[in-house]
Parts: sequence; structure tokens; C-alpha cells
Amino acid sequence: MNKRCTESSCRKTFSTLDAGGRCPHCGKSYPQLHCSRKRDAYPRMKIYVKDRNKTVCLNIRLDEMLRFARSGVKIRMIKLFREQVQARGYTPGLRASKEFCESLIDHKACRTVWRLTGEEWNGLKCIEP
Repeated sequence: MNKRCTESSCRKTFSTLDAGGRCPHCGKSYPQLHCSRKRDAYPRMKIYVKDRNKTVCLNIRLDEMLRFARSGVKIRMIKLFREQVQARGYTPGLRASKEFCESLIDHKACRTVWRLTGEEWNGLKCIEP
């Protein structure tokens, strides 16, 4: 996609695919272009938590989890997954978290739809796949 620079002394057209959030001619910054760049984004996975009448989407960052998987520290990977979900107000079970992380390690399809169990643990709603 092409963009025309809004700087009054420049007004040149440039490609947003190669610019990286800046005009290559005058250097004016466009932060909205930089934030939406796909190659700068972290790998994420969406987990959907279903309740009776609504669905909540949780974005889980996979970059650090995959780094732990490559180094063979599966326990730290599971702990990080649980911390990310708990930061959003839910708590997954230990067995479900382990199965989720093992699926990531084995490059298998991960369960992305989870449901509320109706239980609470330390003020967090328990979920399971």
C-alpha cells in the first residue's frame, strides 16, 4: 500500500511495506504504520473462553514460550503460559496447560476453545479445554 507523506516540504509517495513507519524521503515518523507491521509483531495465539452467552478472546504471546521449548525447559514454558492466562483473570488447570504446551512443542493443533468450569481459585475463574 502506498502512502503520501503529510510533511508540507516533502509530499512524496512511498510504500508502507518497506518504510517501517517512516517516510524514506524526509524521515517523518508514522507510528500507526510501525505498530501494524506484521514482521515486527510477536507470534501470538488466540484462546477463546466461552461462557453461556459470551466469548472472551485471550491473546497469548508465544515468543518466550517457544524459546523455552527450544531450550528444553518445558516446566518454565507451562508456568509462563499459566501466568499469561492468569494475568487476564482466568486460571487453567495444570494438566490442560501441560497438554497445550506439549501440543505447541510437537507442532500439533492446540486447543483454542476453552470453557469456564464454574469454579474459582484465588479469585480467578477456572477454565479447561
